[in-house]
Amino acid sequence: MQPRSLLVAVVLLALAAGVAAQPPAPVSPVATHTATTELAAVPTRALFDRYCVACHNDRIRRGDLSLDDVDLAHPAAPAATLEKVIRKLRAGLMPPARRPRPDEATVAAFVDGLEREIDRGAAGADPARSTFDGTTPLMVSAGIGWRGNFSQTVPDSWMKAVRFLMEIGADVNAVDTNGYTALHGAAALGNNEMVEFLVARGAAVNAISGAGNSPADMAFGPSRFFIPKPDTADLLVGLGASFQDDCRSDQCVDGKFFGGAVTTPR
Repeated sequence: MQPRSLLVAVVLLALAAGVAAQPPAPVSPVATHTATTELAAVPTRALFDRYCVACHNDRIRRGDLSLDDVDLAHPAAPAATLEKVIRKLRAGLMPPARRPRPDEATVAAFVDGLEREIDRGAAGADPARSTFDGTTPLMVSAGIGWRGNFSQTVPDSWMKAVRFLMEIGADVNAVDTNGYTALHGAAALGNNEMVEFLVARGAAVNAISGAGNSPADMAFGPSRFFIPKPDTADLLVGLGASFQDDCRSDQCVDGKFFGGAVTTPR
């Protein structure tokens, strides 16, 4: 569930300006009825009990699943279970064939409302929660650690994740046990957009890792398996980062990078 773009508002304002002088269109009784029906079809316990809990309860447990204790008013706690329910509903697998089933508009409204409530409950998640080694969600999104580099499942999702985490209060200068910050990760990736975004929000350009590397050093091949990103190193130096100018990547000779290697985008 992504935030609505400001562009939508601009387009709507432009359209409004274009039709302001036109007489209002007649209201369709059919459209009014449809809108009222859709608004009324929100997640209710009665709907849930009739079409879901009837087969998935402590007594029957069809599919080894009981929904008796699910509180629709607080769906964040059983979110993992409800996400499975949502997928089944969207795929038309629940209720099963030959069982009573609400119309498609009601199912769609129920699912949308349930997802909205789950998201609302998840809004209280702690962006500062870290792993045993101090890695935060922001660090992972910026490329710190194995998961930060090899676990993307949604195309072009990293920058979106970084923006979202900053919006909900992530600490841009949090440090893990190796001394890395999110900016170290973004620099190692050579993601200039992310580097500029983090620095604009207070990321320390001279944060030094436990291995003695600044973000600019991370961009320039701090160890043998890194591919240097000279443009990112130059960007960080321009932003005030200290720089050893010492490439230790296998792509370098005597500490200097002569080009040729490229990084496959995450």
